[in-house]
Amino acid sequence: MLVEYRAIDSTGRSTLAWIGLVTAGIVPGMGLSWPLVRARIVGQIEVD
Repeated sequence: MLVEYRAIDSTGRSTLAWIGLVTAGIVPGMGLSWPLVRARIVGQIEVD
């Protein structure tokens, strides 16, 4: 999609590799932090 809108250059393999690495880092990071965000939104109290 970014290539179609010419936001990135499709000829550079390095650019596509960086986009893949950043995406691969963001997705698990969001997945791991989502329970903390959800608990804060609903007002859940942490009990250890």
